[in-house]
Amino acid sequence: MGPGALRVTPGGDAAIETGLGNAMAALGGRALLRRAGAAGPPLEIALRSDLLWMRTSSDRAGVLAEATGAASRGRLMLEGSGSFSRLGGVLGARVESGLRYDAGDAETGAGVEVGGGLDWMRGGLTLRVHGRVLVAHADASYEERGWGGSLVYEPGADGRGLRARLGVGAGATASGVRSLWGRDGAQGPARRSAAASARRSDAEIGFGFGDDALWYPYFASGAGGQGRFGLRLSSGRALGIVIEFGGRRDGAQPGERALALRGDVRFP
Repeated sequence: MGPGALRVTPGGDAAIETGLGNAMAALGGRALLRRAGAAGPPLEIALRSDLLWMRTSSDRAGVLAEATGAASRGRLMLEGSGSFSRLGGVLGARVESGLRYDAGDAETGAGVEVGGGLDWMRGGLTLRVHGRVLVAHADASYEERGWGGSLVYEPGADGRGLRARLGVGAGATASGVRSLWGRDGAQGPARRSAAASARRSDAEIGFGFGDDALWYPYFASGAGGQGRFGLRLSSGRALGIVIEFGGRRDGAQPGERALALRGDVRFP
């Protein structure tokens, strides 16, 4: 709870100042419903939720009338994950479902989404599939779903050796459950571009080598078959540099390529 002031200058008239008050209350938490792993396969199920209430009021002053506005929000998310030994490797499964409801004098509505995925890992090979669907929305005519998958081969934890990746997807493949948790209003998912529903694919192949530092030259191809190649240089946690050429940048002319240089230097 806190006081303040509102100053308004209507046209060329003298400024009007009035008192402004704001009050807010919030409560939230995360509860671990189940965890297993010591004597069986790793499994975790958790529930997150929070409640928020806010009220803003201003006093009457001159031509300004007394005003009061209130808004409330409730959010609930169920998270589940587990891993099992299957098909000669490790199979990981995850599922999440989110619900958000906004009420009061601001934007109102509800959104519900369900998403999940499977990962299978054996040695340096990883096969991943995932999908999501918006099962309810403030706008009943709005629909959104997506799926994606990838096949990745990576060297050991040191990053040295051959690395290859192939990915495909369609629709909005990134889970919106967490964005539903964080966005300003329940109607946010409808503000997406039509390009999000298109099918797409991407690929990358590279090779890591080096002793004191890791050098990783690579070639990648993204949406529209646009290729790019680059070099990543890293040394522990202290240095990271990426030089990349190719692809397209926003506003580029046909045939024009982009050169990108990114660096990150950290000191212990």
